[in-house]
Amino acid sequence: MVGGEETSSAQQMIKTYGCSFTKYDWPCWPHFLIKEGPLENHGVPGASNEFIANRIKETAKRHDKVIVMWSGFDRVYNQAYYDQHGHSFEGRYRGSDYSIKEMWDKTIYEISSTHDHCKQNDIEIYNLSAFLFNMGETRELRDFPEQVDIGWRDWPISMIEYCIDNPVLGKATKDTHPSPSQAYRYCRDVVGPYVGTEIRKINDANLIRLDNNRLDR
Repeated sequence: MVGGEETSSAQQMIKTYGCSFTKYDWPCWPHFLIKEGPLENHGVPGASNEFIANRIKETAKRHDKVIVMWSGFDRVYNQAYYDQHGHSFEGRYRGSDYSIKEMWDKTIYEISSTHDHCKQNDIEIYNLSAFLFNMGETRELRDFPEQVDIGWRDWPISMIEYCIDNPVLGKATKDTHPSPSQAYRYCRDVVGPYVGTEIRKINDANLIRLDNNRLDR
């Protein structure tokens, strides 16, 4: 965590960033945060970490509280696709222009530069991870060295790991994105305590209803 100047909770803007685990077709974890102040969700489906880093630098302002759920390190950045379609469905990189190690180095650099940007601009930043950080979407653990220490080993449990032990409360669908009930419980058990933010109270019956209202994609 990089802390900025102290501000009153009534004035502080909360901004959330990430991929489709952060903003999707149904309520994701930012939806359940009780607003200490205004909240903006800047999640973009398919976003790579380079895209997320750029979005933070473009939109986060002095004294904001930034909560970012970094995506897979092996996702490719494609600004032209985003400009054309309005979303960033790059997904896992399957080309031949880069090695997996180069993509790892790129993610480490982007996160480190984002931390520096936040520190220099009095922005609080809290780091989460959608996937096992050193696995990404490759489904293979990597033991690459890091040019700089971004502290990822001390981040809270990744959302995908949490969901393994906390299955969907309502009906299951073919879509493997975290369901609303999983997103709520992750927010309640992980995000809220980590960030120091109280979250909405929702009972299981309403969580099941949210799960059951999902479209089976």
